[in-house]
Amino acid sequence: MRGKQELEFDGRRHSRPGIISSVLGAVALLADVVVLVMAFVQNGQAGRIIGVTGFLAMWVSLAGLYYGIRALREKETKRLFPRLGFVLNLLLLAGFGAIYALGM
Repeated sequence: MRGKQELEFDGRRHSRPGIISSVLGAVALLADVVVLVMAFVQNGQAGRIIGVTGFLAMWVSLAGLYYGIRALREKETKRLFPRLGFVLNLLLLAGFGAIYALGM
C-alpha cells in the first residue's frame, strides 16, 4: 500500500484533444473490425454500405490522428491519451492503406 508521501500530484491534467483522439481511434477500430468481419462473411462480395462504412472509418481515424498530433503539442498535460490516440490512429491508417494496396 502506498503512503501519502509517495503520492505524486504534478498538476497536469488529461488533454481534451488527446481523449478525443483516443475515442475516435476506438470508434474507427470498432468500425474497421465490423467491416472486415462482414466482408469476410460475405466472401469479399460486401455491398456499398460496407465500403462506405470502411471509408468513413478511415476519415474518423484521420481526424483522430489530427487530434492526437494537436494533443502531443500541448504543454503541461498528461501524455497517456495523446500517445494512445496517435499510435492507434496511425496503425489504423496504415491498415487502411494496406487494405487498399492489397485490393488493387
